[in-house]
Amino acid sequence: METSHHTLPRAPGAGTNRGSNVGVSNVGVSNVGVSNVRARIVRAVAALLAVISLVGPSLAEAQITNVASLAGKPVEDGFTGSYAAGLDLRTGNVELVLASASTTNYLKIGPSIFLATASAGYGIKGDWDEDPFQAKVFEHIRYRYDLSNLLGFEAFAQHEYDRLRRLALRAVAGAGVRLDSDIGKRVHVAFGLAFMEQWEELTDVGAGDAVGVVLEHRLSSYLALAASLSESASLALTCYVQPRVDAFTDTRGLLDATLITAITRSLSLQFVLGMAWDTDPPAGVRGLNTTTRLAFAYSL
Repeated sequence: METSHHTLPRAPGAGTNRGSNVGVSNVGVSNVGVSNVRARIVRAVAALLAVISLVGPSLAEAQITNVASLAGKPVEDGFTGSYAAGLDLRTGNVELVLASASTTNYLKIGPSIFLATASAGYGIKGDWDEDPFQAKVFEHIRYRYDLSNLLGFEAFAQHEYDRLRRLALRAVAGAGVRLDSDIGKRVHVAFGLAFMEQWEELTDVGAGDAVGVVLEHRLSSYLALAASLSESASLALTCYVQPRVDAFTDTRGLLDATLITAITRSLSLQFVLGMAWDTDPPAGVRGLNTTTRLAFAYSL
């Protein structure tokens, strides 16, 4: 089968490195010094407000690059939203400011379901005028129409910028089908298959990198499972695989497990384990990354 793969000229050098993987920021705990604490707090809060403003018009509209929540589709008509924000501030032997914000929102009207999710992060280590070690923005919108309890159609679009992964731009648009099934009263399983087009541009172009915006055609498949473990705990498992249509060895994938424990009706504790891979990452970017995250989330 003949496929179309359009690329712009490449920089001199061997190789055809392209693509990316999911960047990781592991944050520990350290003592907070006394000096300059007030100034650091003011700067950190300003950075956090700037990050949140990137992903929504208000503080409340501030998460997850993985759309794992797609497995647990809302049952009742109406709006459902969750929001999270984090700030890590350190002074003394370790000078660090790391801010993040995220949101996932559903709107269900009859057989139609709208999803909008966004996240952003910004981090500086050392002096405030140093280049950030983390600067990223992600937005994903998706529309699904349930043709029946089993079969649905969905279309999606996505934008991403990530300094760590050398992504100046990644824009995605696609459409496909989705199968849903309940296993008993506590488990819901979904499988999706879509064709998507991806536009990607790298930062700091070097030898072997694509020059300018590159268009790729990929298949996007996912298997998602949502399970209710108890009245206060639930588990979401997701696996994504995205091979390039004209070169199946060029594949990106994601495994994600999220454990959610309700503290109150609106507040929950989330524990996330993730692994992402890219068989053809850009030069200087690792092809395998893992994520471990513990966070509080507020839902309407």
